[in-house]
Amino acid sequence: MNFRTNKLIAPIAKRMAGVMIAVCTCLVIFNAIAVAYFHPQTVVNREIAALAEEYYEDYLYHNLVGGRTGDEIAKELEKYHTAGVNTTYLRQLLLYDSGRRNGASTYFDHDGYTCNRNETYVKFYPDPPYGYKDYHFDVKLVCE
Repeated sequence: MNFRTNKLIAPIAKRMAGVMIAVCTCLVIFNAIAVAYFHPQTVVNREIAALAEEYYEDYLYHNLVGGRTGDEIAKELEKYHTAGVNTTYLRQLLLYDSGRRNGASTYFDHDGYTCNRNETYVKFYPDPPYGYKDYHFDVKLVCE
């Protein structure tokens, strides 16, 4: 190699090194995000939240309200605002609609991370103005 060739190759080598460092950095960041997103505990939290929302909005709210309308709904649900509605266990969330969501049980049975269906529960709290989307819930996971 002579001086002229070295002068031409050096900038290209610097750019290639910079590109390689950028690619490696992106791969490390992508891997960290993927590991966090697909971690069994993260998956369980996401899935139980989805089950709880579906259960409350499609089933529990309608059972609590019954045939009531207007102010009667608020009066009925106000009782549960601070105390909450009865505890709903994971097994109930999976089976309440004739087992339509029973396929979700695979999310709670990972190798090395399994949730107890009789001890994991959700407690719902209706919030004013007491519509079917006006609520919050607490989750207690019993998983190991």
